[in-house]
Amino acid sequence: MNFRGFCVFFLLGLVGCLVGCADMNGLVPRESLRSAEALKSAQTFANLAPAAWPQADWWKALGDAQLAVLIDEALKENPNLAAAEARVRVASAQADLSRAALLPTLVAVAAFPGSPAGGTFPAPIAGYNSAKQINLAASYVFDFWGGNRAAWESALGQQRAAEVDAQAAKLALS
Repeated sequence: MNFRGFCVFFLLGLVGCLVGCADMNGLVPRESLRSAEALKSAQTFANLAPAAWPQADWWKALGDAQLAVLIDEALKENPNLAAAEARVRVASAQADLSRAALLPTLVAVAAFPGSPAGGTFPAPIAGYNSAKQINLAASYVFDFWGGNRAAWESALGQQRAAEVDAQAAKLALS
């Protein structure tokens, strides 16, 4: 062992001894959480009035018939609004698909496979070999850790965000 290694080993041992001698008595948290009443947040937010959301047809309050016709025409034929509505439909379908993972499934299959006797198609009165089958299957996936529910809630949030985006696009265009 060289001198440098000896010094490192000695210092690590010295630090270990000092840590082992530390007194842990009296090391408790002295602060406590404030109560909600002490923060007085109810008094702060009591004076706020809810913001008024713009009306969907705000331009009609102006009483200008020409403006109303122009905005109605713009809203009717706008490809950006069509794209926003398509995004809402996609998000809604994804939310429905995520919701389906939470529900039980039931699959029913009925079959009547058959083949003519002798391998040819004789007259309808001739003999016919057939097998009748009905299959029924049910399944349910237990969501023990909430992954499917979280995916559904996330998809619902995305659907609502798409709806808000579509309304904002309509409002911005108008």
